[in-house]
Amino acid sequence: MKIFELRYFLTVAEVGSFSLEAKRVGLKASTLSRAISRFEDALGVTLLERGHFGIRLTSGCHYASRPVIRQRRWQDNQPRI
Repeated sequence: MKIFELRYFLTVAEVGSFSLEAKRVGLKASTLSRAISRFEDALGVTLLERGHFGIRLTSGCHYASRPVIRQRRWQDNQPRI
């Protein structure tokens, strides 16, 4: 598990789109999806449902990720030392 995989997952979960995050970080959506799949494999749990509808957080992930996303937003807005 790598920290960038966690960051990718959190952002994709927040914006709800592989393609939007992929453009932001300069990757292909498929590359980003594979990175998040490796993250899911390392955790041993499916975090995102992928389908014709786009992506959705799994029920367990939905509850677990929201506090983490809020914490990351807070950290991102703190001044750097």
